[in-house]
Amino acid sequence: MTQHDQQIETQPALSVTPEQLAALIRGDEQAWDSFFFLVRPVVMRVAYWPRWHFDQTTRSEVAQQILAELPVSLKTYKGTCSVFAFIRRIAVYKCVDEVRRQIKERKTIVSLKNQDEGHTEGSPIEEISDGRKEFNPVQVILHAELSRTIEEVIQSLGEGCAKLLTWFYFDQFSYKELAAKMGISINTVSPRLSKCYKKMRRRIEENPVLGNYFGRVDDFAGRGTESER
Repeated sequence: MTQHDQQIETQPALSVTPEQLAALIRGDEQAWDSFFFLVRPVVMRVAYWPRWHFDQTTRSEVAQQILAELPVSLKTYKGTCSVFAFIRRIAVYKCVDEVRRQIKERKTIVSLKNQDEGHTEGSPIEEISDGRKEFNPVQVILHAELSRTIEEVIQSLGEGCAKLLTWFYFDQFSYKELAAKMGISINTVSPRLSKCYKKMRRRIEENPVLGNYFGRVDDFAGRGTESER
């Protein structure tokens, strides 16, 4: 057990009385000194979780941001969960925001292969984990960001291309089904699909997230556009 883990285990149970909560909301300095002593290990355990893949500087900065924002965040506490759970959830959301920021700035474009070998310790954020030891929050966030961005790219191509690409790549329509759906000949499907695909390819390569992750997008769809389906 590391010194950090020992510090967490030896901390008193996090419990705040209504009177203490009122003092915190008022900004009582003594109340906040005591409160920070209680919640700091909670915040550190979330921010320092290895599966975020944060470097040491980022871990420290994220933890300090969470603690610095607590006086404002605590004012939104409604009492529907324990203060411990409330603070932990705030810390998780802040870490998720940091992962998203790094993805957008192309600092965390990771392989979707499991990168967590050796990190088998329990999750400090059980509420977003599915309980599997191989759970990787970065992969989950990256999948979500890529899916959202790809959808935005497709929708930006115009209604015609957006529908055609969605039907072909996501709904897995055949060329015959596409022709019937669009009211065109089957021979017209391939050139129209190819034109839309090239537009999508350019948009992906220009996108700071998708372009860096996919590089070349030839294998993006996994379905050819030249042969009849």
